[in-house]
Amino acid sequence: MSIKQTLGKLWPWKNQAHEICRLRDEHGTVSLYEHGAFRTLVFDDSFYEQGRVHKHDPLHLEHEYIRAMLLPVLSRHTPERVTILGLGAGSLARWLHHYVPLSQLTAVELRASVIRIAREYLQLPHDERLQVLNQPAAVYIESAAPRSTDWILCDLYHAFQSDDTQASRDFYRNCRRVLTNDGWLVVNHNKLPVRAFPPLKFLCEQFESVFTLNIDSSNWILFATPANITRNEILALPAPAWLPATLADDLSKFRQRLVKVV
Repeated sequence: MSIKQTLGKLWPWKNQAHEICRLRDEHGTVSLYEHGAFRTLVFDDSFYEQGRVHKHDPLHLEHEYIRAMLLPVLSRHTPERVTILGLGAGSLARWLHHYVPLSQLTAVELRASVIRIAREYLQLPHDERLQVLNQPAAVYIESAAPRSTDWILCDLYHAFQSDDTQASRDFYRNCRRVLTNDGWLVVNHNKLPVRAFPPLKFLCEQFESVFTLNIDSSNWILFATPANITRNEILALPAPAWLPATLADDLSKFRQRLVKVV
């Protein structure tokens, strides 16, 4: 297979797309492409997407792994405070801002250029209900107060690999300190989380219950909670009445594929 054919499979929309914004910062370039009804965020011209938004339906979660990261919606308690680490195209922030009556929604993003594009081009809400902070995720978590958030949704990626923060023992220790006792930490990875995989090892050190979920797009989602909960208990939890039916169906299928590690 030629390089052109390979790139065509990895980036099938590229030939029909036009770049509507390109910003450069100390970390590289941030580009936004428009193709049909979609806008897609890309770092350093990588074929990995940092996020995709439907212009006319921005609340729809285009990527399967993003939908899977919302699996804690099927937990015992609706969250009041949520922390998002890694803004990307703002998909999680938009969805939570719209559907969940949160008292506190905080998104932490390393790159000011990503925040600017999300606000100017990707319909990121801009009101007092959503706090967007421009700083490293590890710095924010280290300084956050104990038991100050119910969920931490972590998706820290550069153009070609995850941020080193997601492989740090101190980071997971701080996440445990910051979470409430029945809260959830959700981390997106693109590597098979075998027992020797450092992030999985660190999660098992800090949390009472840890689960993995493989997504068809090759993403592995790690779920951890200080609470002692079994897979069967998760399977038995009802979907909240306010959850959109299509997402409820997806989450029901995802939880069938959960694997409990501890």
